[in-house]
Amino acid sequence: MTAVVGILNKKAVAIAADSAVTLGSGKIFNKANKIFALSENNPVGIMIHNNADFMGTPWETIIKIYRHKLGINTFNTLEDYQKDFISFLYKNNFFSDEKQQMDSLMSFCDGIIYHLIGKADKEVAKGSNDRNVLVQEELKIKIQEHIILHGNNKDILNDFKGYSYEEFDNYIDTEIQNNFQEITKQFGLLVDEPTKKLFKKSFYNELIVKEFYTNSYTGLVFTGFGENDIFPSLVHVHIYLGFNNKLRYFINTFKNSKITHSSPSDVCTFAQSDVIFTILTGVAPDLKEVYNQTFKDFVTEYDNVLLSNYNNDKGDLMFLLNNTDKDALTKVFTEIMDGVIHNKYISPLYEAVAGLSKEDLAEMAESLIYSTYLQRRITNAQESVGGPVDVAILSKGDGFIWIKRKQYFNSDLNPHFIKNYF
Repeated sequence: MTAVVGILNKKAVAIAADSAVTLGSGKIFNKANKIFALSENNPVGIMIHNNADFMGTPWETIIKIYRHKLGINTFNTLEDYQKDFISFLYKNNFFSDEKQQMDSLMSFCDGIIYHLIGKADKEVAKGSNDRNVLVQEELKIKIQEHIILHGNNKDILNDFKGYSYEEFDNYIDTEIQNNFQEITKQFGLLVDEPTKKLFKKSFYNELIVKEFYTNSYTGLVFTGFGENDIFPSLVHVHIYLGFNNKLRYFINTFKNSKITHSSPSDVCTFAQSDVIFTILTGVAPDLKEVYNQTFKDFVTEYDNVLLSNYNNDKGDLMFLLNNTDKDALTKVFTEIMDGVIHNKYISPLYEAVAGLSKEDLAEMAESLIYSTYLQRRITNAQESVGGPVDVAILSKGDGFIWIKRKQYFNSDLNPHFIKNYF
């Protein structure tokens, strides 16, 4: 896993990332690079979180090839760099051949098949007569629920507008039939053709919309200054896979940031943000959920106390209490507490960030990542954030400056690298 952060004010943006990477086996290494300079001429950087590879190719390789090909070319805004990078992925065939694209797509489809067959299998009692028939009937219900879940999302990704189910079906039909045969054999299940068609419809529905229930993606965080940018900005992209000349990605606008006169600072966190969120708001995310539920439970218990101590006819009081909207009361409580958190913690901190020097921005960014690492280390949690913390500062006048950066080699023995870095 990962913890990365970007802290922006009018002077600069500080970025920091840990070095931990978790392999499929669960083993954790602490040597991963997650921060890269994207341009030779402008202070533009990119951070990665979640998947370190894109369809089998390391993002580090892709980013460095892009930087080399970009050369001395520049763009007016940070958004232009982000758009050009996505365009670069298209031009290079997603850095994978047709087989790799199909394999990546089949891996996604297989995940849905295993998930839904597993759910259906649990619904049918072991040893039931006609178990195969009962599982298949339950499976159809589960698939239809899955189709409806994603079919209600009308936010279709740009690359998939106008992409019909028939086109998708023609693209995957031969390959997916082999997968159906292998997976259903593992479950000892015979899946008929109508069920297979339902499955393919469920794949299609989930692939074409923005909402995507999987961790199999990479977060790309673009930040810095374009040629005409006076203040820094940040653009967050979720990218999943490419197939059939289409790229499954979207801009996560909720996480984007742009420094202006009216919005002079921001702290943007990605991946494992619970500790950083606690520092910024004064309340741990899980504790916030607890006190909201506790308040609702308290109101309910208070009603019971009133009833037990009320000596007159309880009918009218019971009717009144039972018809009190506890969810509405909890919402009011939550809004009041959010206001307190914003006024007491978030607003003063952001005001302070607006005035920080470049050195202080870098120190704050490093400290937030290190705090997450320390919390994981001294508790029973998996140490999924760790290793050296890489830190860089991007400013309009000084460019991309490394504050801390791990190297896998001795710089004194490799002067050619330092000479040719840019």
